[in-house]
Amino acid sequence: MTKPPIPYSTSPRRYADTWRLPLEYDEDRLAAPAGGKPAASALELETTVDATTTFKQYLAAKGEASPLFGNRRGKGLEAILGNIEQTMFGEPLANRRAPREPVNARPTHAEDFCG
Repeated sequence: MTKPPIPYSTSPRRYADTWRLPLEYDEDRLAAPAGGKPAASALELETTVDATTTFKQYLAAKGEASPLFGNRRGKGLEAILGNIEQTMFGEPLANRRAPREPVNARPTHAEDFCG
């Protein structure tokens, strides 16, 4: 008797896929999507909340989101968005939408950071 195939939604392959994007990003191998453009502005809170709500509804309709998914806790979302687009005196601290520097140019040991 053969076992039925494991659905992708619960398969080890899906788990492995969750690590692919961060790994490719860390190794500077993550390609921009076809037709992608650099961000023109920071993420706005209202737009982010609307997108999260829409995504939650989409996942819930497929049975893939619990009632806890996408619920806001305190000012956490505002803090995350603020960390993405840091400013001082109304001016950006860095161009966060600039291409990343190559992996091999980044310090890899503590002494590289400390001099």
